[in-house]
Amino acid sequence: MNSYRELHPTKEGKRKWRYGAIFIELELHGTAASHPDCLLYVGKTFVGEIRKGKLYIHHPYVWNGSTPKRYIGWPPFGMWIGTPDFKATILASGGHDILFQFSALLKFDMEEVNYCFWKWIDDAGAENIADIYHAAVDQFGGKFWGKADPTLKVIYT
Repeated sequence: MNSYRELHPTKEGKRKWRYGAIFIELELHGTAASHPDCLLYVGKTFVGEIRKGKLYIHHPYVWNGSTPKRYIGWPPFGMWIGTPDFKATILASGGHDILFQFSALLKFDMEEVNYCFWKWIDDAGAENIADIYHAAVDQFGGKFWGKADPTLKVIYT
């Protein structure tokens, strides 16, 4: 079973989102593996959880893959441009995205989340890509870290 699916850019994603979670399970690594169990909500919608050292991402969570990325043109003639997604980076980018989104409410630091991102790509067999993508999130991810969105809620269990 696939754990994500590519969204149609106009019917489902409105050209903003590219992937939708079906059910994703990612092992947390390093000190992140000892994060307390919790549930993740956007408004009243349950989108994920951290349980026993694993991150679970549930439908209807959506993300845009590796960023920055934009959809240009009009379907069926449009296309995505920006940071490329590879088979090894899609799930890792979803895990990284949700942890960054909830970063103001979780008990992680940015280095822990970036290490998980690197490890997820590396474990998928793409060590060279992992190093490049990790360097990019280390360099540019700080401006997105710790932003408090009032619609997000974390319930520690």
